[in-house]
Amino acid sequence: AAATQPQPSNPTQGSQLAYGSILLVALAAFAGGLDAVNFGAMQSFPGFQDQWCVGHFGTESTCHGEKAAINKDWQDNFIRWGSMLLAVGGILGSAIAGPYSARTWGRRGGISAASACTIVACSVCSLATSQPVFLVGRLILGLGVGSATFCAPLYIIEVCPSQHRGAAGSLVGLFVMVGGFTATLLCLVTQNWQVVMCFPGMPAAVLLWA
Repeated sequence: AAATQPQPSNPTQGSQLAYGSILLVALAAFAGGLDAVNFGAMQSFPGFQDQWCVGHFGTESTCHGEKAAINKDWQDNFIRWGSMLLAVGGILGSAIAGPYSARTWGRRGGISAASACTIVACSVCSLATSQPVFLVGRLILGLGVGSATFCAPLYIIEVCPSQHRGAAGSLVGLFVMVGGFTATLLCLVTQNWQVVMCFPGMPAAVLLWA
């Protein structure tokens, strides 16, 4: 059910409400952008290749450098599944989990549930020691990000003054790109794949706390 929002008593209060709403939707989109890039970047990290490729899909020679990109077993049976399960989770989150949580707990509650799901998924992936656990974490991460990107724009409609709704809604795509660009920069700073895997959980933690 939609939450009843107080009507702003003055223009300043209305503007503050609009800016807060924009921040919410921006963080949800930002988390999606972070993961869209960080998984692709970490595939070239030596630590990631040592953890998931060497001994499973090839040797030191076939799992590192340029040979990793043409290692068909590695690409088809791990990398592709990691990307595909995130997309499947995103579809399920947007089509099923997001609408259900929004109806059950309200838009804000749905955002909180999606944020918690994203944090759990990042933790599962970064701490995983087996391939099935890592891949399940990717699916859960998709659920969280997909649910958040469904619920956040609905929350905007509820709380944002009408004159700001168009601009706020248009920022979703922008902040996906900003998230991707930020992930690219952060991956230049660290090549610790466990840390990089946690990037989407950072804005999710802010959303859960806010």
